[in-house]
Amino acid sequence: MFHTCYLLLYVGAHWVTLAQRVGLPQAAIDEWSAEKLLNPAGHVLDAWIEACPSVTVRLLHRHLMSPAMRCTIVAKRLSDFYDVS
Repeated sequence: MFHTCYLLLYVGAHWVTLAQRVGLPQAAIDEWSAEKLLNPAGHVLDAWIEACPSVTVRLLHRHLMSPAMRCTIVAKRLSDFYDVS
């Protein structure tokens, strides 16, 4: 899966939105918020992959491009290296 450093750099405060969009429990989101993690987006990806091993880069790309997220820089980087069509 795509290296999480791009998410750390560009997703930033949107990690909560990503976590909600991929269906992570609110309790986990609240816990990670309280812990002030250095890379919460990485935790989101790890938890998402663990809960749903069939996650694809294409699906991640769609979430990033959604009107709720608008993380076009990360989405563009994904599409540079993976077929997301």
